Amino acid sequence: MPSGGRLEAFSVPEGAGVRNDTGFEAGDEIPLSYDAMLAKLIVYAPDRPAAVRRLRRALADYEILGPSSNLPLLRRIAAHPAFEAGETTTNFLDEHHLTEPPPARPLPREALILAAAAELHDVTSSPDPFAAGPWRLLGAATLRYLATEEHRVQVERAGEGRLRMVVDSEESTVDDLYVGDDRIRAMIDDAPVEAALVLEGEEVRISLHGETHTLRKPTPPSLDESGPGTDAAANLTAPMPGTVVKVLVEEGQEVEEGQLLLVLEAMKMEQPIHAPHAGTINSLPFAEGSLVPGGAVLVEVQES
Repeated sequence: MPSGGRLEAFSVPEGAGVRNDTGFEAGDEIPLSYDAMLAKLIVYAPDRPAAVRRLRRALADYEILGPSSNLPLLRRIAAHPAFEAGETTTNFLDEHHLTEPPPARPLPREALILAAAAELHDVTSSPDPFAAGPWRLLGAATLRYLATEEHRVQVERAGEGRLRMVVDSEESTVDDLYVGDDRIRAMIDDAPVEAALVLEGEEVRISLHGETHTLRKPTPPSLDESGPGTDAAANLTAPMPGTVVKVLVEEGQEVEEGQLLLVLEAMKMEQPIHAPHAGTINSLPFAEGSLVPGGAVLVEVQES
């Protein structure tokens, strides 16, 4: 089940015993006006263990960039031993704590390497002969990305079509690079790696080994940004796509910590949005009845 937005990259698994019924393709807009189903995956095999193994492989091969989906949950379900054994009930998700967020996993080095390679390729292929981008004298560059923490990728040219990169104090070589059609392929330390990748402004989205990662390029603070001691503002965002069914405050109104601000209806459930602290309502971008995408800012509260 996806959130709204443009389907930037979409690749479904193939092979014996794998069937896909798809309703969208890459480049389509996913609407918010109903619960959209991107695709239905069906696998079959002579017995359950073989079918589960095929299902795990097929789910790992899915690539979706753009809208969020329930792929991470489906992969966790398929990977659970109780699912493989057929020990499923209506309480399966709660019983095995599958509704809780999984523990954070380290960002793969390959994701950083491919992001840097794509960014440098984008500059190298620019028609502007003066577009050096991150390259500096003597063919070296340093790129920075933010995920859960900041990562630095140091790059230098190492011959025709070959790059040497240092990520997390570990060196790798990259060659045989191809970037196009929202895909990237390269040899990293003589091993082939392929991923879906989209560069958009200050953000890089990459689908690698069945997982989607979002990297942001940090920017230095502008001169008119607030300095230390300025009151903080909290942006309250939609946890999922939905409809604003109640707005109980207005812009400029002072609110107390814990006060109910608005109600979002999503997946046939009401999601109350409360003030995280006392303050003033700076912004209410959506009126009652508005459809909102997941992650959209619903309320901005300036702390008192």
